[in-house]
Amino acid sequence: MDESNDVVLYRSHIEQLCQRSRALLQAMQEQLLVIHAGHALHQIFAEQSLPFVPSALFRQWLAIGESEHAWIITSQDAPAQLFLLQEHFDPAWQHSSWWPLFEVTLLRSAHEIERYLPQPLAHSIYLGPHPDIAKALGFELINPELAIHYFQYHRATKTDYELFCLRQAGVIAQRGLQQVHDRFYQGASGLDIYLGYLKAIGCAYLNDPVQVAFNEQIGQLSPMRMSAQPLPEKDSYSLWFNGTAEFRGYRVKIGRCFGFRRDYYQQLVGSLEQLLLDLTDELRQGRPLSDISRRYRHHLAKWLVEQELIQGNIQQCLNSGLLDIVSPQPVCEFVGLSINEPGAQLRDPTGSDILAQPSDKDVRILGSRQVIAFNAGIFVNPNRLELLKKSSWVDLINWPQIDMLQHYGGITMTDTGIVTDDGIERITA
Repeated sequence: MDESNDVVLYRSHIEQLCQRSRALLQAMQEQLLVIHAGHALHQIFAEQSLPFVPSALFRQWLAIGESEHAWIITSQDAPAQLFLLQEHFDPAWQHSSWWPLFEVTLLRSAHEIERYLPQPLAHSIYLGPHPDIAKALGFELINPELAIHYFQYHRATKTDYELFCLRQAGVIAQRGLQQVHDRFYQGASGLDIYLGYLKAIGCAYLNDPVQVAFNEQIGQLSPMRMSAQPLPEKDSYSLWFNGTAEFRGYRVKIGRCFGFRRDYYQQLVGSLEQLLLDLTDELRQGRPLSDISRRYRHHLAKWLVEQELIQGNIQQCLNSGLLDIVSPQPVCEFVGLSINEPGAQLRDPTGSDILAQPSDKDVRILGSRQVIAFNAGIFVNPNRLELLKKSSWVDLINWPQIDMLQHYGGITMTDTGIVTDDGIERITA
């Protein structure tokens, strides 16, 4: 990190994480919080390890690539301690802005951490991806639900530093999407579009799935095997790109559909973008996610009627099961350290609502400083159309229009935004 304003933001960020940790320890009447970055998992019989990704809670404190077997330890009264494996140590880290914020110790081996843990560990909390290691070290409190829910709840509300990182990720995502746009209209293959996106965002690979789909493939709603062969121009109706971008461990989502020609499909793209803008106006603090989902369904039903894809009225569309078939994706997801963060399922930091019924899953109330990805669109494929034809609302469908849309596979888009006091700040638009 450069010595600039974000250094000040990062220092304040660490102070807030320390305050959260102390509050949790006090509430649970424990003495030590031990956060484990984890280690790479070896694939049996494949003779290789999966790419290492530090645990989300560790990344919230420190996002460095070489943090395998690293630990952060906090207590009620001492500065945060950071333990790094010596073989991964980079001397340049000593000149980084984060170095003075921790008491840093280099471990000669992964097992040496045991020397620095108090014995017994009866009042120490382990948070990490390897309960087997925690048990071997002597921890009794291993990923307790109260501690997990506490951090998941609070990490939904971003610090100034986290908002800085997410805005930077948004800039990167927009740069990548521009490359997707340009390559599509140059007639590139799906693989070329995907590789162009990776190059534009400065990434060798993405941990999250990326969708690059043409025409009827869009309706499948799942990652496709990307061909290196470009489509013949006569087949280049539509493209769906849906991906992520990251900055210092924080991720945003971005997705768009593009039409190759100025035709009916491009008109739908423009009108759906307006629907997304209308939805954005609904995303204000104080509203539960479940309410946002209901309002989105109303917007989508209105859009289907206005575009003459539905022959009935808005209320008929809402009362039918049509929207569940053509628009199955969630309208809002919390993003940040991961895509679709679990904080949306928690009304309070104790996790008292984690066992809510599926229909009441999105219990979180939107609040300032939360970051959400919001989706809008429909998917059309033969299997979904068969469900529609066999349904009781078959007469609601304008079948000539739907049949025309089959060639394009559907239309959908995704943006990421920050909830502010006044509304939504779109950071990927």
